[in-house]
Amino acid sequence: MDTMLWPRHSLGLFDRLWEAFDRDWGLPRGEEFPPINVYTNDEGALVTVELPGIEEKDLELSLENDTLTLRGKRSVTVPEGATVLRRERRDYSFTRSIRLPFQAETKKGAARYQNGILSIELHRREADKPRRIAITNK
Repeated sequence: MDTMLWPRHSLGLFDRLWEAFDRDWGLPRGEEFPPINVYTNDEGALVTVELPGIEEKDLELSLENDTLTLRGKRSVTVPEGATVLRRERRDYSFTRSIRLPFQAETKKGAARYQNGILSIELHRREADKPRRIAITNK
């Protein structure tokens, strides 16, 4: 006895619908946008973000305690007098929040945007920096 709620051929239909939805909205299924790398050491963190086609003026970066939040948008304009034959690039907005393994100093951070890559340098608060404890035989 087949206990499936949906016929097998219907599952392929749902997959095709999701693929069409992902394709039409411009973001690959199962991936976060924008892609982010985070590197840490005892002093702080370096966060790099790929933002192709997004202008610096359309980005907003905030830091609250141990959470870094990036907001942005991309607008694609149609040239004046042009007719759209095919449109795969879409307008969209995004928000990504990254929880850091420490609280960062808000006044010491720096961000640089160059060639579609946002680099964010964050410094640990003194209270969050690892400390060595001396061992003595006394």
